[in-house]
Amino acid sequence: MPKLIKIAGVAAVAALALYGSNLEASATPAACTVTTDGTVVIRAGDQDLKVRASEPMEGQLTAEFAPEARVRVVSVARDADGAITVKLNAESAAPGRHALTLKAGTAECKGDVAVTAGE
Repeated sequence: MPKLIKIAGVAAVAALALYGSNLEASATPAACTVTTDGTVVIRAGDQDLKVRASEPMEGQLTAEFAPEARVRVVSVARDADGAITVKLNAESAAPGRHALTLKAGTAECKGDVAVTAGE
């Protein structure tokens, strides 16, 4: 009888180890990313930047650049083709690559956007 209990105990520990590793893997979803082919140009006036999120974003959509970018988001809209248009003002922006975060509900997607000097 003790041998049977020992075997059952080992099986239970193995099952918990497998369940725990599967639970850990599923609890860590892949990070949602923001991509764009466009760049932000430092100039007066509003401009549109087309971006895409790697995951669906449901609910009220917002966008925010890192504070050091000094880019002001005017509005955010979903396009019919699944892209997202971020209307922004980059009159006082700092050149470089800056973080852009999109949020909708509990979803958050991040990516970098190039900001370049105007002509």
